[in-house]
Amino acid sequence: MKTGYEDVLFRVENGIGWITLNRPRAINALDHAMVGHIDARLADRAGRDAAGAVVLTGAGDRGLCAGGACARAGTSAPSTTMPAAAGERR
Repeated sequence: MKTGYEDVLFRVENGIGWITLNRPRAINALDHAMVGHIDARLADRAGRDAAGAVVLTGAGDRGLCAGGACARAGTSAPSTTMPAAAGERR
C-alpha cells in the first residue's frame, strides 16, 4: 500500500503485515515522522483486521535500524506519544 510517505513502507501478505524502514543510506535511522507513520499503520483498523502479525524489517543490507536520526532530531515534533506498556517504568 502506497502511503505517500516513502521512508516507511507497509504491506499485508497472507495475513502478515510488513513494515519496512526505508532509509538504507542512513541504516534506517528513525526520526519523529517515521515513528508517527509506524504508529499510524499499527493503529489502522483495516491493517489490524487484515494482519494477524506484524514484521518490522529494514531496507538495505547494513542493518535493521541504527537508532535515532541525529541529523533529523530537530526537524519535526513527535506526532504521538507512546503510552507505557503494562508494567513498564518510565
